Amino acid sequence: MRCEVAREALSARLDGEYEGVPSERVDEHVAQCPGCRSWLVAATRHSDAMAGLELDEPPQTPPTLLDSAGTPPVTRAARVQRGLRSNAIRIGLTLTGAAQIVIAMLQMTGIDFGMTHGAPDASTHLVNETTAWALALGVCMIVAAWWQRALPGLLVVLSVFTVVLIGYVIHDALAGAVTVSRVLSHLPVVIGLGFAVWGSRGDPSGAQSERFDLDRWSSGRPGPRA
Repeated sequence: MRCEVAREALSARLDGEYEGVPSERVDEHVAQCPGCRSWLVAATRHSDAMAGLELDEPPQTPPTLLDSAGTPPVTRAARVQRGLRSNAIRIGLTLTGAAQIVIAMLQMTGIDFGMTHGAPDASTHLVNETTAWALALGVCMIVAAWWQRALPGLLVVLSVFTVVLIGYVIHDALAGAVTVSRVLSHLPVVIGLGFAVWGSRGDPSGAQSERFDLDRWSSGRPGPRA
């Protein structure tokens, strides 16, 4: 059977019309033709999207045809490459994060990294570092406000930062090494942490915004109309 004949029959089937050729022959052709399988998936999704309503009776298309018409199977080489990349990222970030923690712990114990014991311009660089941190945290808060997938990461950073910062504020305040105005300058971090916790908990009412979901349209699942 030629592809043109099979696709005309499938189009008639989706419209609920007579196919003109035996359905068994059409199904056999689609099962063996990747091009027609892809065409069937696209035509089915387009038909459902244009309808805009849940169908009372789903198209009489064998589910196995639609299941086999998705993305081509991932090769073993691709899976191995993906696994190596994922593991490399995990291991790399883990080792880098551990190194950063070690540096921080050494600084806590008073190890000299060129920032203590009268190092030239040490105080200037420390101010620059805190400025960079303040700018980075502010940008991350704004990004997470509009891209809420970033909220979990922001929550982790703000939680650790706030806990350590509070410890240093208490220590320095008792030693008379910090001013009230400097302590008050940390309030946006604490407030931001509160909003990050609130946002990460989600909507307790369970209500979701009605928005046009392109993925839901393309998958043929019923959803809010445009």
